[in-house]
Amino acid sequence: MKYDRDLDPLRRRNDFRRFAAKATIKIIEFLPNREKGGENWVINVEPIARELLQSSAFDAELLLRECLAFREKTQPDDCSTFNTQSMLGGALLGQKKYTDAEPLLLKGYEGMKQREKSIPPAAATRIAESLDRLIELYTATNKPEDVKKWQAERAKYPAAAPAPAR
Repeated sequence: MKYDRDLDPLRRRNDFRRFAAKATIKIIEFLPNREKGGENWVINVEPIARELLQSSAFDAELLLRECLAFREKTQPDDCSTFNTQSMLGGALLGQKKYTDAEPLLLKGYEGMKQREKSIPPAAATRIAESLDRLIELYTATNKPEDVKKWQAERAKYPAAAPAPAR
């Protein structure tokens, strides 16, 4: 029997994720009385951007830039601001924009690490996710010493499963 890519469940799931995320973005754009960049907007859009990191880094970047601008203005020292920085770095990483991704990934991780005790239990995996992005960055840019450094740090967070490969 011949392998049919269109029947591949993983591919279909990724196609659906991409479609659903783009459709959601369009819906959000046309909602009446939408406060683009407001707190409610950020709270609703950030999970969509998180999903987009898996399928469409370009779209995730667009949303995360707006989320980060709001968070930096209203919550500059909150752990969620640093998580958003790390996710934006992840979106740039997904586009192979390594030079732009690195400072965001580092600052995002460092900010969350400094505020580790204030991270809510529901978001406990965020530091591990940021470490996974740093490991991915330094693997992609062929910096084995940095990979080892961040893998050692990542080993301190065994409860969080490593991010799936892109």
